[in-house]
Amino acid sequence: MKRREQQIGTRFSTALLLIGMLCGCADDKANDGDDDKADSGVVDVEFDPKNCLHQGNVQINSDADQGLAAYCEIQGNVEVGATVTDAGLEQLRHVHTIQGVLYIVGTSLESLDGLRSLKMIASDLLVHDNKELSSFYGLEQLEHVGGALSIVSNPLLGHLDALAKLSSVGKGIQLDDNVALQQFDALVKIDKVSDRVSITRNGKIRNLKGLGGLANAGSQGLFIEENALLRTDEGLNRLVAAGKQLVFRKNSQLKHIKNLQLLQHVKEIRIVDNLELEEIDGFPMLLILDRLYLRYNKTLLKLAGFPKITLIDAIEVKGNKNMQTLNGFPFLKVATSLHLEENQTLSEVRFKKLDTVNTFHIIESMAFTSFKGFLPLKNIKELKICNTGLSQLAVEDFVKSRHDPKPTLKFCD
Repeated sequence: MKRREQQIGTRFSTALLLIGMLCGCADDKANDGDDDKADSGVVDVEFDPKNCLHQGNVQINSDADQGLAAYCEIQGNVEVGATVTDAGLEQLRHVHTIQGVLYIVGTSLESLDGLRSLKMIASDLLVHDNKELSSFYGLEQLEHVGGALSIVSNPLLGHLDALAKLSSVGKGIQLDDNVALQQFDALVKIDKVSDRVSITRNGKIRNLKGLGGLANAGSQGLFIEENALLRTDEGLNRLVAAGKQLVFRKNSQLKHIKNLQLLQHVKEIRIVDNLELEEIDGFPMLLILDRLYLRYNKTLLKLAGFPKITLIDAIEVKGNKNMQTLNGFPFLKVATSLHLEENQTLSEVRFKKLDTVNTFHIIESMAFTSFKGFLPLKNIKELKICNTGLSQLAVEDFVKSRHDPKPTLKFCD
């Protein structure tokens, strides 16, 4: 009996020893894990989806954990600092709503995966000067930006495919100086903004399909400028309103402007310095326009596309050296000013119903030899003629046949 008790005691002691060894190993591993977390600056924060509201602004200046993984909604602005990497952005992995501005400016981020839960930004989304950012992957759930969507100077950004769910932008769209951007088709669900749309100096886009859902470009208008490979205005086929201005400027390979078939409301159109532009034929719904400027489109041969317009405050057609015909205004009746300047080959001009112009200037246009296309024009206050193909007799006869009071006639010195 005593021997049996000794055997049992020996086995019990052995078991205790084994348990102690196992516990010691586990403690060592736990301590090692704690050491790793301490070294990385990561704090293990328990996430409670029912209690995850953060009051106030958030500024992330490094990858060191600030306990932000406990939050799903931030009632303030969020600013991601220059030294934050993808690992540091993981702190925001549970955030679905930002009730302010999201600044991602001058960072080293390669993706936005840490924002994978984000659905709504109440104010602006500003993504500027991120030299390593090649895509917006991580924002696949984003549906609403209440302010401006501003994406500027991200040199590796090639597309915006991750924004396919984005259907609402409140203030405006700015895509500027993204030299690798090839397309932004993911924005096609956005139908209106309140301020403006700017597509400027994006080195590789060839069309505007990303604006294919846009009906209203906002109060300031639509600006398409200095996009070196843009060849067509395809994508503007649903645009109805463009506010103060519609601008196509310095798009060196733009060939055609012909997709604005629904545009009805805009105050000013500027089509300037598009060196390969051949055709303008896309404004059949416009009735009234404050100002039209066509300047230095060197390959533009003719102007059509304004078949219903009846009133324009100012028309300036200048420096389109290969333009031969100007007959795109069959129903225009009144223009406060009409300036035709430096159009060396312009010979055929027809305004079938134009009867009133306050100031009419024809300057540096040697192929212009006749007023034949201006027969209905009876009311002129000032006529200025400089270096044209018109004879003095033709000018004087034209002035005499106008209604009283006769226009003031000016020649260049």
